[in-house]
Amino acid sequence: MGRFYIANPPASKVESISIAVQPKAYSSPMHKINTEKTTSPKTTLEATYQSIRRNIVAGVHPQGTKLPIGALTKQYSVSAGTIRESLSRLISESLVDTHDQKGFSVSPMSLNSLREITELRILLEKEALRQSIRLGDEYWEQELVSASYLLARVEGESDLSSQGIIVVWEQRNRAFHTALIAAYPSSWHKMMIDMLYSQWVRYSYCAINSSKSPGQLNEEHTAIQEAALARDSDAAERLLEAHIRDTADHLLSSGLIPE
Repeated sequence: MGRFYIANPPASKVESISIAVQPKAYSSPMHKINTEKTTSPKTTLEATYQSIRRNIVAGVHPQGTKLPIGALTKQYSVSAGTIRESLSRLISESLVDTHDQKGFSVSPMSLNSLREITELRILLEKEALRQSIRLGDEYWEQELVSASYLLARVEGESDLSSQGIIVVWEQRNRAFHTALIAAYPSSWHKMMIDMLYSQWVRYSYCAINSSKSPGQLNEEHTAIQEAALARDSDAAERLLEAHIRDTADHLLSSGLIPE
C-alpha cells in the first residue's frame, strides 16, 4: 500500500481560529461510539476539572499560588464540593498540592523536575511509538496525517508567543503526539504519557519566548511523521528523542524556570 505524505502548507494566519482542536482517539471501523450523555453532575465536575487543569497548565494559576475554595467557586460558578473534588483529582496528577488545614496550592516547578519529566517522556513515548508503528493500520495513518497537517498550519506562523496562537499550537501539538502512539493499546501507558505531557506544557508556557522557532519545530515534527509512516521504528524513535531532548535543553537554558 502506498504512503501518503503532506507537504508543509504555506503560512497562514490563525488568529481567527476559535474552535479548540482536541486529540482524536484512534479507533477501527468496528469501534462502537458511546453516544449516551453523562448526567448533569458528572458533566459539571468534568468541565470544572478540565477548566482548572487547563488554567494551571497554561499558567493562569501560577506555580505555588494558593487555590482558595471560595474564590474558585465564584470564578468557575460551581459548588465548593465540585471544586474540592476537581482539586483532589489534580493532586493525583501532581498539578495541585494540599496542605494540612491550609488548603490547596498549585504545585511548584523546578529544573530538576523538568529533567525528570524529560527522561520519563523519552522512555515511555519511544516504546509507545514503536508499538504503535508495529500495530497501526491505514486508519492510524490517516489520523496521523491529519494531525500533522493541522499542526503544520499553525507552525507556519513566524511567532507562536501570542496567547491565541500558542493555545491552538499546544492543542494541535498534543494531538500530533497523541496520534503518533494512538495504535498502541495500553491505556495505562498512554495515561502516564498524558500526565507527563501536561507537566511538560507548564514549562513550555513558562519559557515560550525561549523555545525553538516554529520552522524548526515543523521540520522536526515532519521528520518524525515521515519515519513513522515509513514504518522505520528506529529512525522515528531517534527523531522523537532528539525532538524532546532538544526542546528541553532550550527550556532548561532559558533562565525562566526556578531552580
